[in-house]
Amino acid sequence: MNYFTYFLGLSAVFLSLFGYMTFFHEKFNVSPAFTPVLAVSSVTVLLYLLGFTGFLGASSIVLYILGMALLTRSIFLSFKGGYDPIKFILSPGIVAFCLISVFFILRCRGMSVLHVDNFSHWATAIKDMCLTDSYPKLSGAVTFRNYTPGATVFIYHVCRAVSFSESHALMAQGIMIAACGAVLFCKASFKRPVAFVAVITVLFASFAAFSLEGASLGIYNLTVDGLLAYVAAAGGVAIFAHRRDFFRCSLLLFPLTVWLSLIKSSGKIFSLLLIIFVFALFFRDYFKKTTPKRKLTLSAVCAGTLGINLLLPLLWDLYSDIVFKGYQNKFPTGLGVLSSIGSKDPKFLKSVFKGMMEELIDISSPTAQLLTTSLIFAVGVLILTAVFKTKGKFMIGVCLTSASVLIFYIAELFILYGFIFSEAEASILASFYRYFGTLEVLLSLILLTASIYTVDSFVVTDGKAVLSYLITSAYVLCMAIMSLNAVKDNLILLAEPYRDEVTVDALEKREYFKDFYSGVREKIPPDSFVIVYTEKTDFFTSTLPQYELRTTHCMFIYPYFSGFPEIAESRLEYPDYFVVESGGESFKSLAASYGYTVVGDGTVYEVNRDTKVITVK
Repeated sequence: MNYFTYFLGLSAVFLSLFGYMTFFHEKFNVSPAFTPVLAVSSVTVLLYLLGFTGFLGASSIVLYILGMALLTRSIFLSFKGGYDPIKFILSPGIVAFCLISVFFILRCRGMSVLHVDNFSHWATAIKDMCLTDSYPKLSGAVTFRNYTPGATVFIYHVCRAVSFSESHALMAQGIMIAACGAVLFCKASFKRPVAFVAVITVLFASFAAFSLEGASLGIYNLTVDGLLAYVAAAGGVAIFAHRRDFFRCSLLLFPLTVWLSLIKSSGKIFSLLLIIFVFALFFRDYFKKTTPKRKLTLSAVCAGTLGINLLLPLLWDLYSDIVFKGYQNKFPTGLGVLSSIGSKDPKFLKSVFKGMMEELIDISSPTAQLLTTSLIFAVGVLILTAVFKTKGKFMIGVCLTSASVLIFYIAELFILYGFIFSEAEASILASFYRYFGTLEVLLSLILLTASIYTVDSFVVTDGKAVLSYLITSAYVLCMAIMSLNAVKDNLILLAEPYRDEVTVDALEKREYFKDFYSGVREKIPPDSFVIVYTEKTDFFTSTLPQYELRTTHCMFIYPYFSGFPEIAESRLEYPDYFVVESGGESFKSLAASYGYTVVGDGTVYEVNRDTKVITVK
């Protein structure tokens, strides 16, 4: 790595983001804590739209230049005395954004992604975009083409400046999480540092909760389940913080809800919930005594927010239909879901519901323990509000909203497993811990943040203010410490994820295949039809060729296929290349039994289909 160019690229990323952040702060009087997520979401949505022009790389450069220009504008205004950037930079939200970003930049340095879903889609899509400076095409390596690029497009934007690597992609995801986490400091003040310390502690506890054992490290993978929790939490805090200001709330939620819809299908659920809350604010303001012009403006803002949220994800569907013509989605969508409702066996649906209920009452996972802790403290704060006779309505509203989101999300998961997933996946509730973990961390952040600020604001005005401060500070710090205690087994994994035995084993395999395919990749053109012969059957063997060789035309031949001649014959019919990962002699024997002549000993063989001669390349 050239550290000088890396530092320049990273500087460009942050200077550009700070340009957008200072612009939103100065021009629209947005609270500093909300500017990072507003900048990231706005850049992502703009680049997503510009990507359809076919000039993704050029569009990214334009957005960097625009951010630099806005930063120059802010500096110029500061010299004229019209803006104070130092006060902005030293605000709690911006300090937290910088601290969390630095953590991810240092922690993700040199890391590799390990979860299988990275190689079937997430990391593959980012790599494909970075190498081609365009959205995935039919000739690329991406197979799950119905996944919208709401996270990958910002990661591409960062990698455009610092170069592509798996560690840089993870770092870019960390910057997105840091931008969302900064929102939680919207009510923090360095004059009352207890709340700041508590919120940042709770935030790092949530990072630890996502640091799962094995190869499924949530924030150290690109599978977006962790990212969804933080983006949705940022949206929820934005609504509560601006619940009395419809227009400012709409300004923040406009790019944020669109971004949520573009990250993943389940993000549309959270986006819908946020829009419902915005609509509630709309009706509250609409029926107040106000002018017809204001009512028209309110209606236009609401209609625009809803319309854009429906339209922009559809652009990707349209793109997929055109570019990947004839491609079938892995899961049914739209009316396809409705058509499957009547065909499901009631006994199967009952078993799915029972399995979900059993999972819901299991609090053995770190995310579940963090949510349990947050619920305990939320109830405690409700009791304190009764004692102090203050802030009760706010906490009751937060708790009722959290309960509504929980019920809504459980219903969505039931539809997912009951009617969308295959019965084989649904019967074992595949990836349930990841999907539900998203909601558990989301609700934990909302409940704990609301609890911290509610308790921190308690002040007794009858001469006992110092006692009040000591009591509330002790309670807030206790809340933060207990949050860490809920995920204590994962704190080591957060700081040093490769300590876990299963993860170390997965990393060793990952490094072996990375080295193996680095030599193979130079000999095989992208999008070739490749047959891999191997004696190994683990998931790395079956997913990495697609990722490393950038081809979807990849099949596997194993030694035991000699007992399945039909399968072997169908796979051996059209290859351009053979890659022998292990078992060279048995490969020659199997190939010869199907009329191939193998010439030489090696790893990569080129196929002459006319003569059926396989030659070492």
